[in-house]
Amino acid sequence: MRAFKRFLAVIAAAVLALGAVACKSELEKLASGLTDYVITAEYDAAAHTVKAHQRVDYINNYEVELNELRFNMYGNAYRRDAKYKPVEEDAREDAYPNGESWGAMSVSGVKLGGAVLGYKLGGADKTALIIALPSPLYPTERIGLEFDFTLKLAEVNHRTGYSDKTVNLGNWDPIAAVYENGGFVCDPYYSNGDPFYSEPANYDVTLTAPSGYTAASSGQSVGTDISGGKKTVKLTARVVRDFAIVLSPSFKVMSRETAGTAVIYYYYDDNDAEASLQAAVDALTTFNKLFGKYPYSTYSIAQTTFIQGGMEYPNLVLISDRYAGEQYCEIIIHETAHQWWYGVVGNNEVAHAWMDEGLTAYSTTVFYEFNPQYNISKTDRILKSIQNYYIYSDIYSAVKGELDTSMNRPVNGFLSAYEYFYMVYVKGELMLDSLRGTIGDKAFFDGMRKYYADNKYKTVRPEDFIGAMEAASGKDMGGIFKAWLEGDVIN
Repeated sequence: MRAFKRFLAVIAAAVLALGAVACKSELEKLASGLTDYVITAEYDAAAHTVKAHQRVDYINNYEVELNELRFNMYGNAYRRDAKYKPVEEDAREDAYPNGESWGAMSVSGVKLGGAVLGYKLGGADKTALIIALPSPLYPTERIGLEFDFTLKLAEVNHRTGYSDKTVNLGNWDPIAAVYENGGFVCDPYYSNGDPFYSEPANYDVTLTAPSGYTAASSGQSVGTDISGGKKTVKLTARVVRDFAIVLSPSFKVMSRETAGTAVIYYYYDDNDAEASLQAAVDALTTFNKLFGKYPYSTYSIAQTTFIQGGMEYPNLVLISDRYAGEQYCEIIIHETAHQWWYGVVGNNEVAHAWMDEGLTAYSTTVFYEFNPQYNISKTDRILKSIQNYYIYSDIYSAVKGELDTSMNRPVNGFLSAYEYFYMVYVKGELMLDSLRGTIGDKAFFDGMRKYYADNKYKTVRPEDFIGAMEAASGKDMGGIFKAWLEGDVIN
């Protein structure tokens, strides 16, 4: 009997290993055809700066020749003279608790194979690095660029900034802009929504910081060295849309594994850290079953100083320390859903924000439906969303006049953060619940799984989601979606 149990253990281990290899093979196969970023960086805690050298092995995955490359430099939006401010006016006091502070981003020494290249800052607000190429880069060809960059951090509770508790390095390195419709997409850093758009790539990051700091990051750590009062960590991620880091001298760390993924929680002020970690594990487990397998080996949750509730990055989410208890767990669940909707299935977050935020909002509600131990009713949440939507609509119409209820518009097309929230999050959630009621549970979840499976690591547009739902239901859904996305349907 003991020998038989050992035999079963060996078989089980082999099955797990095969699953890990299969997952790795999928990512590694895709990784070989993507752009590679190799970054060596050091954080100076006294100056609040990151100085880095970045190599970019860029592949032209477009069907046209490129005569220049553009990189989004979101860190430059935090400078004093920025035209578009990352923080909206009515949130500035909370974002800058010690008074307004400014950051900046600069690049130098742009080279291609040792040859110096010309470059300039452009775009609508000097957040685009424009590099002229000496010769056309044809489809499928690669080139190796390198440059130095310096990021000066503002003291701000935002995606990129520092506080007395944490250093947030979200959208911190120059990242290749997407090319579509005859040009590169370099939108300004709008304060509404998440003004980002990028495609999967591979990252190898070596980061040095004072030895007392712990790093939560996208990807996984593959090595640590401590010497001379400094800690150097080597981090790697494959097939991710960007790469983020949170540093803190106060992090406590706890972890748990689910379905082959290590779920790691970094925190400094959480009286019920076990419950927070459990919410992340439950969310990952639930969405694995409902939508399709999370493909990465790590998923990290980092508590931090942040003006909003949370922020999603591949393999890493930021959770604001302004919240606690049930609300804190809900933010974790919401940001975990983003690993599917934005992380694996990507979209232009400026042009079609409902495609990640609407799906994520409804996924959060569905989570509670399938996890009754949280004692939160799906029905109650939907009814509350309907009530809040109508209250907002009535108040807005009474004060401002006619209300634009369209969902399918860019983030800068919304007049306020409130309008953005109700038309993207709330109406997006209600649209999906109505759709589910129309086509039935089986067709709805079949459609969600098909949408995920067909579009992993791709960039989607509204027609991709509509097509998946039509295929699953066998119904023409164009009219229904048009009424919701462009009209004022709530039912």
